[in-house]
Amino acid sequence: MRIQQRVKAFGADNTLWARELMEAGFAALEALMGSCAGTYAVGDVLSLADVCLVPAVWGAQRVGVDLGAYPTVKGVFDRLELLDGVRRAHWSRQPDTPEELRAVD
Repeated sequence: MRIQQRVKAFGADNTLWARELMEAGFAALEALMGSCAGTYAVGDVLSLADVCLVPAVWGAQRVGVDLGAYPTVKGVFDRLELLDGVRRAHWSRQPDTPEELRAVD
């Protein structure tokens, strides 16, 4: 977000800029995961790739990236979201999240 603020200071649309960068990254990730994804990003066992994917998707959602264009990425993320640890780690479930933004279970 810090870099987005700098981009905005130059008069650019920082959300559009972030979305375009993330879409390019997800396109590359989709191509890579097509040959190795299983239940998770790399096969059927959780890996560092999954740990990194979750916050990347959360950030992409924040700027309006349509995950429908990346079915493998979306499928893995959807399965990761079912994990209790991922659910509890979401920013909307953190103690410092403003009440009006907190997740309702």
